[in-house]
Amino acid sequence: MNRKFVRVCAVSAVSVSLVAIMSGCASIILGGMQELNVRSNPSEAKVTVYTAGGTVVASQNTPCVIRLKRGDGFFQRGLYRLVVEKPGYKHFETEIRGEVNGWYIAGNIVFGGLIGWIIVDPATGAMWSLKPSEIDATLAAQNSSFISKGRDALVIVLKEQVPEDLQSCMTLLSGPQAR
Repeated sequence: MNRKFVRVCAVSAVSVSLVAIMSGCASIILGGMQELNVRSNPSEAKVTVYTAGGTVVASQNTPCVIRLKRGDGFFQRGLYRLVVEKPGYKHFETEIRGEVNGWYIAGNIVFGGLIGWIIVDPATGAMWSLKPSEIDATLAAQNSSFISKGRDALVIVLKEQVPEDLQSCMTLLSGPQAR
């Protein structure tokens, strides 16, 4: 056999082996960061994301897309507290936490192998998927009652709290003028 051909084959085999060894399936498919879509009603509310330790990692106004690390260290899931607030409204708060994703489990069985399963994906944080990945925050006006079921909501406020241009859309539920 030609020595040059053998050398090229050896280099190719080593290169392919290194790529296979140094990869994890979830790291390749998903990466170590995840985007979260955040919307609010009313819009233009301030979104602040805190780590479990209380450090601010993101601050934007809605609607927005926030990029967060999936993990918080080797085999440690990402854990965040998201707060949406706007003057005149009660704040909205939720927890965002990492859950083991399917690419980490099944993908490494088929593609990534043991190295991807126990080293690469846990180190990059790609073994986690942050949940929820979309947040729709409905902020209730202060001094109001709020009943919500899914996207439908009933907000009860004082007439003085409603802007004049919207008062024509109001429905009086009870009182002397309702008869």
